[in-house]
Amino acid sequence: MFLGLQAIGAADEVVLIVGVLAGIAVFLAYWTILHAHGRQTLGKLTIGAVVVDTNLGTIGYGRALGRLVAEIVSAIPFNLGYLWAIWDPEKQTFHDKIAGTLFIRKADLPA
Repeated sequence: MFLGLQAIGAADEVVLIVGVLAGIAVFLAYWTILHAHGRQTLGKLTIGAVVVDTNLGTIGYGRALGRLVAEIVSAIPFNLGYLWAIWDPEKQTFHDKIAGTLFIRKADLPA
């Protein structure tokens, strides 16, 4: 049985798998659309930060999805990809370097 759950049947396993895959799809859509279209997720909105390309423009859907995948890679080795910004002259994280993006305060954007 899937995940060693002996108490559920095959139909319940399918529902569980479909639910998990749907949750992942919703997360990917949320993350990609909000970064590509509005430059920020709800969390970034609360702190007044945005994600932009190196020309301070929007990043697009492909770059937003690539940045998300790179963020996962950044987190795997003890969050070293996030700590990268401490030593980087441009203060970019590892995933920002890979995606060619910047994480900046919204107030720093030109009017």
